[in-house]
Amino acid sequence: MDLHGISRAAFDLVVASEVTSQAAYERKYRHVLEYPGEQSGPTGGIGYDFGTQTRAQIKADWGDKVDAGMLRILLGASGKRGDAAASYSRATRGQVDIPWDVALDVFCNHDLPRYLAILEHYCPGAGALGPDCKGVLFSLAFNRDAAGFVKAGPRYAEMREIRACVASGDLARIPGLIRSMQRLWPKTSGLYARRETEARLFEKGLATHHPDEHARLEAMPPAPDPGPGRPGPDPAARAGLLRHRRGRRAAGAEGADRGGDPGVSP
Repeated sequence: MDLHGISRAAFDLVVASEVTSQAAYERKYRHVLEYPGEQSGPTGGIGYDFGTQTRAQIKADWGDKVDAGMLRILLGASGKRGDAAASYSRATRGQVDIPWDVALDVFCNHDLPRYLAILEHYCPGAGALGPDCKGVLFSLAFNRDAAGFVKAGPRYAEMREIRACVASGDLARIPGLIRSMQRLWPKTSGLYARRETEARLFEKGLATHHPDEHARLEAMPPAPDPGPGRPGPDPAARAGLLRHRRGRRAAGAEGADRGGDPGVSP
């Protein structure tokens, strides 16, 4: 399995957050296009939002992996978001079959390299980090929208700071910034827990591949509060919570516009 420069630990973190496990996928998600909520599209496989993809992209990713009838259903989800996505997900229930090995193939060989390229576009230098650190930033980009690294407002303050830290080499600040994002979700949320898992894996990556930065961790002050009060959750974060209520762990997809600019390709 080609992990395109991220660690197996980071890969497993993202897959577990999206579908929990192979057994859970086969039981709950193999035969549905799920509607996570908000402006998400019909979603299947390992967090693949068909509604946000063009028909050409869906055909490129799935055309040689499913039969013609299944491909027609997947292509039909293109461009459908919000209420239209919810209706399409209901209408196709029971007609979908995306086996685990196919979902994993698309995630490894299509999603992963494409979103790593998008990550590098919005957070230059991320690709040069060690496998754990690079994988954690991929997890953030895949979950929160890679364009968050350049979006304005307090909601994305930590992501902008992470971008600046990568550019300057101030990597020791990044685990604290990841934990600072937890302000956006209740402590019982899977997204809150996912940020802690990412922060710890980034620290492990510093120890392994960036030891000088790891040595600075103890001296790092807490990340500054990006604004007064507690910002409300991202609309897409609410979609993640809706997904949790429907059975998928809330550590799964937050980003209704996941991946940022779909025009950026590897």
